[in-house]
Amino acid sequence: MPSENIIIDRDSRVINAMGRNILLSDREFQLFMLLHENAGRVFTKDELLDEIWSGGVELSAVSSLVLRLRRKIMAVSLALGSIESGYGEGYCLLPPKMETSETTGE
Repeated sequence: MPSENIIIDRDSRVINAMGRNILLSDREFQLFMLLHENAGRVFTKDELLDEIWSGGVELSAVSSLVLRLRRKIMAVSLALGSIESGYGEGYCLLPPKMETSETTGE
């Protein structure tokens, strides 16, 4: 999901969007990059667990990580998009142009 409004510094795990720097933890950054590079694709919690932790933790860790990342990127969602979820389906990053009033709840 290339965008002129986003600068990603992989070394420092900083995303600059709309002139704001967002510092992410290692796992938050891994999650963001996975969703960003596969925008629109739905990942189940099990898939995210395998990708981010290689197993060994409970599924609730995925929900907690998604929540933390959502909070950090909320202020710049016009540039980054939003993390959406469907009950029993999983999580995906919807690019800004794909967001609709239905998915944003407006």
